[in-house]
Amino acid sequence: MRICLVLPSLFIPRVGGRIRFRQWIELLSRHHDLEVFATRVRGFDERYEAAARILANTYGCTLHVAEEGVPNFFLSPFPRRAVKRSGLSTESAVAAAHGDCPFDVIVMEHSYAALGAFRWCALRPRPTLILDEHNVESALLLAERRAPLDVGRVPKRLEVTRYALYERCLWHRVDYVLTVSSLERDYIARRVAVPVVWVPIAVTLERSVQRVPDLSTLLFVGHLSFAPNIDAAIYLVRDVLPLILERFPAAHVQLVGRSPAPSVRALRGPRVDVFGDVAEVTPFLARASVAVQPVRMGAGVKIKAIEALAAGVPLVTSTHVARPWGIRDGEHAFVADTPQTTAEAIMVLLANPGGATQMIAAGRRLAAQFDSRQIDRQFEDLIYTARTNIRHPVREHKVSLFAF
Repeated sequence: MRICLVLPSLFIPRVGGRIRFRQWIELLSRHHDLEVFATRVRGFDERYEAAARILANTYGCTLHVAEEGVPNFFLSPFPRRAVKRSGLSTESAVAAAHGDCPFDVIVMEHSYAALGAFRWCALRPRPTLILDEHNVESALLLAERRAPLDVGRVPKRLEVTRYALYERCLWHRVDYVLTVSSLERDYIARRVAVPVVWVPIAVTLERSVQRVPDLSTLLFVGHLSFAPNIDAAIYLVRDVLPLILERFPAAHVQLVGRSPAPSVRALRGPRVDVFGDVAEVTPFLARASVAVQPVRMGAGVKIKAIEALAAGVPLVTSTHVARPWGIRDGEHAFVADTPQTTAEAIMVLLANPGGATQMIAAGRRLAAQFDSRQIDRQFEDLIYTARTNIRHPVREHKVSLFAF
């Protein structure tokens, strides 16, 4: 089968959504003729492009890299992020490659890499279009607008509305929508008639972690310039940690993640360490007494929570993080949503480090359900099913946010 994979960025380094990009490239290049079309994120991807080309050559797939798109008057109805990360050059390159040798399937990672779908649905022969939604982006933008703390640039109301309209139109244009959580699957399925399928994020199971925990180390891991993680880090340090220090004065927090925002770096102190880009998270997981993921907003799923469970680290998290993974309070982890209940759950684990044995074992079993080999089989089966079963309806091919 001939497959096109469209990415909003390169697939190196292997962090965040790029984990999933890399997983699909590794999987699809084994059995299919794969071409990858990626956008070069200005100021970041330049340093990784050479390595990405070498890696693509190793996998035996073709890599095309285009510059970011430039917003202009004619594209003004569309969200700026979609215009930048899709780009007219990528849209045209995919169409040209299809003209030379038609694609059976086009897979688009993230809605903001899928602006070309409005054109690709008119290609002949018609490829099957699959949108892999890492987030419901409009929900994430709305959460950032409502953030109680300073988490960086606040999206304008018009941009949130524009993105919601764009997403709705896009979901109608594709043949399948994939989501990373059951919650987002249900959200989208209520709004469109196309098939919506939950394909979970695959998790690297840290079975090799040799746990030698410090007695009072609280670990938070996440991309520290991402608004929901900034909010969570500030909340943990300012609202939760003081309550813990009243009973455990030796407790300290480690904030680990790339590109810490200024508001996160400002949290450094006698009881707070901030680590930016680290080569490996495993040493931090090995030393942590408790992993804390108190994320209160955002969309998609928080991979670091399930990775902590896989590594055997006792976890305290929020309902927002727990629900998409099926984490149950008291069985797999402690789930708490206020500073007082979060601090109490952490103190229970600090006071009795050996008392969470059953919960740790249950957490490991839950994490095993998201092993990459199982997710690979599910995704490849879906590719074949989509291509075999789709009967493309005749549609009006207007590139307009108001087509529906």
